[in-house]
Amino acid sequence: MIRTGAVSRRKRSSKMIGESFDNDDVSSSNSHEVHVLAVDDSLINRKLSGKRVGIVGLGYIGSEVAKRLQAFGCSISYLSRQKKAHVPFPYYANACDLANDSDILIICCSLTNETYHLINKDVMTALGKKGVIINVARGAVVDEKELVQFLVQGHIGGAGLDVFENEPDVPKELFELDNVVMSPHKAVATPESLESLLEIRIRERVRTGIVSRRKRSSEMIGESFYDNDVSPSDSPLSGKRVGIVGLGYIGSEVAKRLQAFGCSISYLSRKKKAHVPFPYYANACDLANDSDILIICCSLTNETYHLINKDVITALGKKGVIINVARGAVVDEKELVQFLVQGHIGGAGLDVFENEPDVPKELFELDNVVMSPHKAVATPESLESLLEVNIANLEAFFSNKPLLSPIDLE
Repeated sequence: MIRTGAVSRRKRSSKMIGESFDNDDVSSSNSHEVHVLAVDDSLINRKLSGKRVGIVGLGYIGSEVAKRLQAFGCSISYLSRQKKAHVPFPYYANACDLANDSDILIICCSLTNETYHLINKDVMTALGKKGVIINVARGAVVDEKELVQFLVQGHIGGAGLDVFENEPDVPKELFELDNVVMSPHKAVATPESLESLLEIRIRERVRTGIVSRRKRSSEMIGESFYDNDVSPSDSPLSGKRVGIVGLGYIGSEVAKRLQAFGCSISYLSRKKKAHVPFPYYANACDLANDSDILIICCSLTNETYHLINKDVITALGKKGVIINVARGAVVDEKELVQFLVQGHIGGAGLDVFENEPDVPKELFELDNVVMSPHKAVATPESLESLLEVNIANLEAFFSNKPLLSPIDLE
């Protein structure tokens, strides 16, 4: 599971803002003020690739989830009423057995008499202390009281919840936990999905409307939680035009994952790549003009310094989003901040900054900006892989064998 949803904002003083942001420890969080940005050793902050994911309910939604997770290198298994023909994933008839062989359990089934509290104490115990439960189905499929107890007592790794058993009531304990990500049962409530729903209703000539949840109790803790409007940032990723700046290894992996979400990919690189099916652009402004999202994956060179400048950001447009996982100085940070503050761009996702560890304090005040302290790579798995490659290169060198990762200096 990845923390990509609405992130609760912690108040902090503007003094030392960059220092506390950059000093988040990889192994643990040292300050409540930067909890939301800290990278700890929990499963939530580990690499998704390679995880064993058990899907409960392999209908349309479950199948779409599986397709996307496959692009991230996850191994999929599933539980359903019966084994599905032509489905290549391992089938389980028992929830405990599925949980026992999974790192992550994703609930996608309908709520029936048979699935009520299907995810109970025994299933959570089988999932284990590092396991994560994600529920996008119905709240009562999970025994919520047991889940809360498991989370509070540290008997499960974390949870991602879009639904709750007694909506609109939300257990207050969940709001105090850093290993729980919640949304107010609005995973489907994007402008696009609501428009599609309306079109279907019109075709069926059924006079219905979209009914918003109303407050049931002025003392309810989830009151404000459920009263959030659908914002432009809730727009689905599917169908978006994504321009990738730098289609090397990282850019190609990003493209592979985005294709699974139904995005159309185009790219900018030093030269057109043979056998790459995506449209090629030689100019950043042209790429931005034909993109909804711009993802920066290139190296920092004299040629790419401030490549993403005022003209490129303007070409991307007011609804555009910039994501930078490369180097901060590839983007003209001062211009980006101005565009964001003035509402001339839709949003940004930033793992890198131009003058690290300094981070522009204006960014912390913006709800359409998601940041991490240049530690996207800092998962236990990737650090372990780095160590393995270094050891293998040393062994190859001293054995007069070809290196695993030679560098071409020409």
